[in-house]
Order: sequence, then structure tokens, then C-alpha cells
Amino acid sequence: MWVKFCVKCAFLDISFLFQKFAKLCHNITY
Repeated sequence: MWVKFCVKCAFLDISFLFQKFAKLCHNITY
């Protein structure tokens, strides 16, 4: 249970960072 929770949190953090990175690239491109 704990492991699943940790993995879920890590996945959310990574997707959040990826979104910020994608926005940054988008701003640079346009």
C-alpha cells in the first residue's frame, strides 16, 4: 500500500514537471 502511494506521488510529480517543461518549450518556440 505504501509503495503504491509513493509511486503514485512520484508519477504525479514527474507529470507536473513535464507539463512545466512543455510550457517552457512552447513559450520559447512561439
